[in-house]
Amino acid sequence: MTPSEIDFVLLRLCRVGAPKDFILLLRLISYLSYSSASVEWDIIDLFSGKARVSKWGRRAGLRCASYDIAYNDPKSTKRSKHNNQKRRSSMDINGEAGFALACLLCLQGKYGRLLLMLGTVCSSWVSVNAGTSGRTMATPSGCLEYPSVCSGNRMVARLMS
Repeated sequence: MTPSEIDFVLLRLCRVGAPKDFILLLRLISYLSYSSASVEWDIIDLFSGKARVSKWGRRAGLRCASYDIAYNDPKSTKRSKHNNQKRRSSMDINGEAGFALACLLCLQGKYGRLLLMLGTVCSSWVSVNAGTSGRTMATPSGCLEYPSVCSGNRMVARLMS
């Protein structure tokens, strides 16, 4: 997207009442997308898994970006300097870096001509898992005592922003 197109997107987000912190994040990230190496994507495939959508898009001559937590090095043993916990994947949308990267990819999409695939992990949302997750029509956020349920809620909330 060009700077004027990004400004238009941010203005529309302000008008619909998007959180100011999110708009500021997009503004700061947008400066990264002006580099000479930036690409305008036709398809962005978040939670791409085997990247089948991207493969078919490339075969059709489209520019595609694939994003999945599994693409990071699973054998990484790096630990945070602050609390000695294992570092999050740079492609984990529930982490700060992963969310920023997903936002950057979206800002690099072709304005008005972007196909954004949002195939979240569905295991926490299907009826078969209702006994574990506690999700029902009355309690769609589920049983918040389980980390996997909280993670799924956060993931979907970030996708809807």
